Amino acid sequence: MPIEIIVPRLGWSMEEGAFVAWLKKDGEQVKAGEALFSIEGDKAVQEIESIDSGILRIAANAPKPGDSIRVGDLLGHLLSANEATPQPVAVKPSAVVTKPAPAAQPIAIELPPTVQTPAPSPSRATQVPAISPRAVRVAAELGVDWTTVTGSGRTGRIRERDIRAAASLSAGPPTASRPVAASSNAGSRPTVLVTGGCGFIGTWVVRELLERGLRVVVLDAAGRPARWQRVIGPRSEQVPIVQGSLLDREPLARIFAEH
Repeated sequence: MPIEIIVPRLGWSMEEGAFVAWLKKDGEQVKAGEALFSIEGDKAVQEIESIDSGILRIAANAPKPGDSIRVGDLLGHLLSANEATPQPVAVKPSAVVTKPAPAAQPIAIELPPTVQTPAPSPSRATQVPAISPRAVRVAAELGVDWTTVTGSGRTGRIRERDIRAAASLSAGPPTASRPVAASSNAGSRPTVLVTGGCGFIGTWVVRELLERGLRVVVLDAAGRPARWQRVIGPRSEQVPIVQGSLLDREPLARIFAEH
């Protein structure tokens, strides 16, 4: 009998998260206890282990990396040999039971003083699209009105790449009256010190800075965590990590002297 693979609840308050990646391939034999896929919950990226053994069949409409997912969403099945993938069952409209969605928790976001985000009127409250906190921050930096942007997430959620694409479209190609600005750091890249860079949030900050072409140095009381390779990729080995406290002058002086 096919075994359903669904999105688990990682915390008592978790209702949705983000799909990170499959750790097994479609058609691959999976053993109970092996890491099957990874998702990002409220606080961390976690690898989800398989509760049984079988052949993995990923659902045709399974989420892609970065897509928003909800607790209970069907991701695929575990099948035995020669067992067919079950077909989705059509549900009659009269049998559908709707449940009110949980009230969204407000997110406090500090915006630059020169950027003002218009508050939606009560009549537009139901029309405002879902957007990730990271996309809101990037929209404020680039001066993009995110309420007019179409999201590429699974449920229409606006992500960072949607904001950057909208910003590039509004900017248009360079002209004689609006030339491309020269980089202020031509010939050298700024070096950014990330304190607590081995933590969960710090790891993603390091990844973002590297993607922007910056040099990064990390100061943290802990060593290089195992998730670095998964989150940052091969460039994680190029990031110097100095172990120490922000309150200790000695490692700070060494960092500024060396980097």
